[in-house]
Amino acid sequence: MVHVLKIKLEDLGDPIKVTWHTSCQAKREMEIGDAPKQLLGQLKNVELLELEREDECCGFGGTFAIKEQHIFAAMVKDKLDDISKTATNRHLGGECGCLLKISGAMKHFGNTSVQ
Repeated sequence: MVHVLKIKLEDLGDPIKVTWHTSCQAKREMEIGDAPKQLLGQLKNVELLELEREDECCGFGGTFAIKEQHIFAAMVKDKLDDISKTATNRHLGGECGCLLKISGAMKHFGNTSVQ
């Protein structure tokens, strides 16, 4: 969308602050890089607050979260702490598996202020 189609977005929404989670697959396998954040940057009413530890995995990794539950729990907790520091109420990402695990961990730890 960014490099080939050169999409230009027009913001019609209300002002909002968000964070973005780049999945390991998008970053390492698909080499998408910052293209999603470039699209968000086109939206004048969207303020993207960068995560301090964005490059760190959320710990999902397919069956990794099941086989190595204690390691996954620590990794996703670190991700939640990073998100919480931004004080946003929207956390975006392009990988459904990551977002499922992150939102599940938020519910587990009682953090319902972020969607």
